[in-house]
Amino acid sequence: MRSKDNDSFWKSWRTRFCSNNVKPTTLRNGKTGYDIQHEFTECYKNVFKPNTVGSDEKFQTELDSLMSMYMQSTCHAAHRIDIVDLSTLIIRLKRHKAAGLDGIVSEHIINGGDQLYVHVCMLFNALLAHSFVPSDFCTGILYLYSKVNTVMRHA
Repeated sequence: MRSKDNDSFWKSWRTRFCSNNVKPTTLRNGKTGYDIQHEFTECYKNVFKPNTVGSDEKFQTELDSLMSMYMQSTCHAAHRIDIVDLSTLIIRLKRHKAAGLDGIVSEHIINGGDQLYVHVCMLFNALLAHSFVPSDFCTGILYLYSKVNTVMRHA
């Protein structure tokens, strides 16, 4: 593999592909403008057609059958979070940890009392029932601390 200069590579890339002179292709079989829409339609009209006659109906029937069996079974029932299990887990939270984006530390939850436990339990059960995860649950903060003394001493 040849080693090349990154700066020269990106300079040539931008010259070739990021130029204002690059124009989209508007010509196909000698047709331009609104005529090109018909040309592309004719070219690609069979892309999403099934090869077998009646295959769409066959798959729809199979899907409907599987969905009805699933809906009749009890295995799809939403999992419930029990207040006893939740309170046990809350008590086991680690203390003296940094707060998240919301500014809530574990001590707030631990010392929140039974009413908070009930509301947190209802919140989590609602999230499970609706298969919803708030976007804020997907973000976090990382604090990087050096455990090594970084001050250099001159001898």
